[in-house]
Amino acid sequence: MKKIVSIVMTLVFLLSFHFADESASVRAHYAHPKTGVVEDSGNNLALGQSMVDNMVDPYAYFEEQEGQQYITLRFNLADQLGSVEFYVQEGESDFKRVDYIETVIGDDIHEYKLITDIENPIIRVVADVIPMGRDVIFFIDFKDFFEGNTDFLTLSDVDSDNITSVGVDVVGFNTREENLSTDDIGFDHGLLLSSSKELENYFLNKVSSESKNNDESVEIRPWGTVTKAVFYAFIFLLFLFTLILAFYAYKIYSLSIYLEKSNDKLESSLYE
Repeated sequence: MKKIVSIVMTLVFLLSFHFADESASVRAHYAHPKTGVVEDSGNNLALGQSMVDNMVDPYAYFEEQEGQQYITLRFNLADQLGSVEFYVQEGESDFKRVDYIETVIGDDIHEYKLITDIENPIIRVVADVIPMGRDVIFFIDFKDFFEGNTDFLTLSDVDSDNITSVGVDVVGFNTREENLSTDDIGFDHGLLLSSSKELENYFLNKVSSESKNNDESVEIRPWGTVTKAVFYAFIFLLFLFTLILAFYAYKIYSLSIYLEKSNDKLESSLYE
């Protein structure tokens, strides 16, 4: 009987784990998804949320190899990033810094395979944003798990024996053993405002060179003589039309008063 219970418990445990070749929807948060606390020194929720939404891919990939669990995240516009650190949190515990493998998918797309034993963690990201000259802090969690892989590289894809066949470069394996307590978190940078110069260069408003050239070609110029003449003529005609309407409205009103008085006189003469 104990053996049967043990087998059942093992099966329940294995089925409850999300790490067997599954994917999930990613939710990027500028503020902590549970506490609502903004750790980033910019402390601008609207701009910050737009920034992380643009950067983080909407899906993640979960896989397991030799008893080790991996969560793969994809960051767009990664060419704007320097070093990146990842911390995981389970429940209300402290954040734990984790190892990861980084692979380059394209000029501005990187994938990060986080190594963690937590099934469904909250991930804290500390990313050095080069144009801003400082770290940006945000969070990631997951929902809507489903079987299979979308288009992420698997562990076999980034193996050194066949790396050239999938066309990627391994940047490196980052060793992370430091734990971070929530009591140690603080702000080490200045306030980032919506008018800050860094935001002009940041990928929140990053556009293609073609659209940028089109924007630069738009120039506000003062009105010329013909434009002014047309505008003032329109204003004059509008004023004249309004004046004529007012005049005829007055005439109609006066005529109605006159007819009413005439009708009263006529009725009076009939009764006399």
